[in-house]
Order: sequence, then structure tokens, then C-alpha cells
Amino acid sequence: MSNQKQLQKHLLSICLGLLIVAIVTTVVYFFFQKPVLAPTPEQTPLPGSQLLVPGEPLAAEMTGLTFMDRVLAYSDTQDLKTAEDILQLLSPELRTQFSESSLDLQADLLALFNISAWPDQGFSVEDLQFQETTASLIFGLNYSSTSRVLREVALAHTQDGWKVTAVEIRTTYPPAL
Repeated sequence: MSNQKQLQKHLLSICLGLLIVAIVTTVVYFFFQKPVLAPTPEQTPLPGSQLLVPGEPLAAEMTGLTFMDRVLAYSDTQDLKTAEDILQLLSPELRTQFSESSLDLQADLLALFNISAWPDQGFSVEDLQFQETTASLIFGLNYSSTSRVLREVALAHTQDGWKVTAVEIRTTYPPAL
């Protein structure tokens, strides 16, 4: 009988040991495992990048927002890197309208937007119209001394991602039905 009790004790201690090893292994596995939903840096798309694909309104909107943000940042700083960012967001056809010299970019952008000065109160997004490979964003350029000025930024999806193809004057928003 004592051999049987010793055998039971031995089996019980083996089972408890295996249970502890299983629990520790599970905890260590889940603690050190990379989250499945967190993208790696190479999976994280940047506005205007090739990872932004047709069929995604958010991708088109982010490209338009980045374009407006960079344009207004350039109006303050006239930084060469910001100028390069802006030119990268333009379609090849639209890019041909811009001077090679970054000294003329300020004037070229003012002409593109058909304004004489940049808004001192920033911009607002009024609307997004989206189709599979084209989109347009209506922006309000906000001035403290005058009423808001509306501009429509047209975008198209190319093999290089979403690109700005035009900036048009809008006199009313919402559009007349």
C-alpha cells in the first residue's frame, strides 16, 4: 500500500510540474508575442504612397489633407524639404506648371490656388466626393479679414498613389442641386 501511495504522490507531483510548465509557457508566449494587428513600419502607409489604393476614400482624403498642410507649412517656412513634399504629391501633368526654382514655388502655388495671400486662419475640409480612382476635396481657406474662400482639390489614383491633378475655384458650397 505504501508503494501505491508513493506512486500516487509521484504522479501528482509530475502532473503539477507539467501544469506549472504549461502555464508559464503560455504566459511567456502571450507576453512576448508581437500583436497581430499592429502594423510594422514598412506596412504603415504614408499619404500619397503606393500603399494607398483605389477604393479607399480615406487614402484620397489623407493625400488631399497632406497636400493642404504642406502648402500652408511652406507658405510659412519656404523650406526645401516641404517644397519637395508638395511636388511629390502633384500629378506629373500638374507638376509641369511649376518652376524648377524653389524660389518661384510660392508664386506658383498662389497662382494655382488663384489667391493673393495665404489664409491666416488655416483651412477647413468642407466635403469629399469620391469615386473609385478619382476624388475631390472642397477646402475652405479661412481669413480673419475676409470671408472664407472655397477651393476644390482634384485627385486621381495613379500607379504612384493618389496625386493632386488640379485646384479649382468654388464659389458655393454645398453645390447647387
